[in-house]
Amino acid sequence: MKKNILFLLIFFTVASFGQRTLLTQNVDSNYSKSKYGPNRFFYSYQYMAIGQYVNTDTVKAPSKQSIGFKYGTKFKFKICNYYAIGLDINYDYTSYRIRQDSTKILPDSNLHFRERISFQSINAALFNRFNFKKRGDRLGTYLDLGAYYGWLYRGNHFTKDKNQYNSPGYSKYTIVRNKKVSYVNNYNYGFFARLGGEYLSLNVSYRFSDLFVKNYIVNYPELPRLFFGLEIRLAQ
Repeated sequence: MKKNILFLLIFFTVASFGQRTLLTQNVDSNYSKSKYGPNRFFYSYQYMAIGQYVNTDTVKAPSKQSIGFKYGTKFKFKICNYYAIGLDINYDYTSYRIRQDSTKILPDSNLHFRERISFQSINAALFNRFNFKKRGDRLGTYLDLGAYYGWLYRGNHFTKDKNQYNSPGYSKYTIVRNKKVSYVNNYNYGFFARLGGEYLSLNVSYRFSDLFVKNYIVNYPELPRLFFGLEIRLAQ
């Protein structure tokens, strides 16, 4: 999964920067009757983002590493030269590698060679966009502030263990995948900020909702909520 994400990120980065915006001078003098464009009334574009979650609690997080990947479409409506509102629809994939030590209780106390829990969701977000400086018919430099709500439709649990016997008839590893586990909530929500330019932006988001069902058999500790990532606008 990580190799596929890395390949797609590199491919679309090259493709995106291979495009060139032609309308960069005076918006009014270039097809002034059109209402569609980066700095016109309406504009939409696709993007990809990749990053990781960071623990902000004073106690040690139950996860050791994490990765987050997003793919979506933004719809931007210009209100004035320095302000716009927007809608963001995206697919989100997040994977946490679970720490293996004596304190482990997520999702049980059994220790494994490798273990992770992944989440997949479809999210909708509303955002305010504040633009800086004159920019012609381009996105320019901007700051987005917004909030999201999503349907967390799948939570999967994965374990990988080395087999004790390494001889003919035995595999080297035993892999177990549990799909749509019952202890995961089916919604998530939070807020985010983006500082961006023509093709790249830095993303920060914080998840307010809990990933795990309260008062399950065990009250599971929450996984890190704070996300840092890099977003790439794809070529139109």
